[in-house]
Amino acid sequence: MKAIESCGVQTGTDIEDVASLREIHQAAVDEGKHTCIHPISGLTVFTRVGLLSRGRCCASGCLFCPYNHDNIKIERRPALIKQTAWLFRSIEDESDKNLRQNVIILFWSGGKDSFLALRALVRERIHERIILLTTFSAEQRIVGMQNLPISDIVKQAKYLNLDLIGVPLLSNDNGTTAETYQDRIQSGIQLVHNTYESEKLVSAIAFGDLHLNEIVNWRKQFLNQLAPELLFPLFREDAGSNYPALVDELKMSQVECIISASEFPDLIGIGDRFDEELMQKASRNGIDTFGENGEFHTLAKVWTSTSR
Repeated sequence: MKAIESCGVQTGTDIEDVASLREIHQAAVDEGKHTCIHPISGLTVFTRVGLLSRGRCCASGCLFCPYNHDNIKIERRPALIKQTAWLFRSIEDESDKNLRQNVIILFWSGGKDSFLALRALVRERIHERIILLTTFSAEQRIVGMQNLPISDIVKQAKYLNLDLIGVPLLSNDNGTTAETYQDRIQSGIQLVHNTYESEKLVSAIAFGDLHLNEIVNWRKQFLNQLAPELLFPLFREDAGSNYPALVDELKMSQVECIISASEFPDLIGIGDRFDEELMQKASRNGIDTFGENGEFHTLAKVWTSTSR
């Protein structure tokens, strides 16, 4: 038998059959087995049953860690975690179980839309605590379309002093069933509930969508069972009608936003500043001036602002 590799998948591993991995693991769990064979690497990895028998997190970044990687030092988690875990805590004392303030979980990609949604929530829901949730590639350690390293997201959370939950996605998590993705998001909500020992703490999930009805409808169809309310503070049926106001909001924030990914690199280059000049260039070339159709993505450099 090949040596057991407790972490299961190393960064950079190309997992082509995640559904098979889940099936193999679940079958082993159902039989009470402590290990299973990884279908791609051929290595023997610990199952959830095996890890639970230890009674604690071993801090190795195990593929099926049932402890939310609690024993990995928080500064090492962005590089190691394979399961949902806290990546930053604004309250260092994690024993604050008496906190019963309602929580809004904001889907956070690190770009301008997420940042603008945060500003809207801070104004409109001032009595609720905001926690950021970011999904990212478990292999590449980057945030999807944004093409941002998870380290940039942690840097943002630290500057904003907002709790951050990291949800690593194995290859094809976004391309398999919606239920799989829903389960991963559910694990983030459950982490909040477990931390504060309350099943009623999360009052809403918020998103930075601007005008794409199909995305909003998808979220409502598959995620509406996860929280009492879904919030879309930036969404407008009339596409682009609020763009001027959003640009003014960015100016007011004094936060610089730069292009992090682009479908038109010769026109909108990586590192270009998102501003009115770039928007005019986009408009002349038939591109949504906020890149809402995926034409480009941004990084909100929140640490450039003179005020939080």
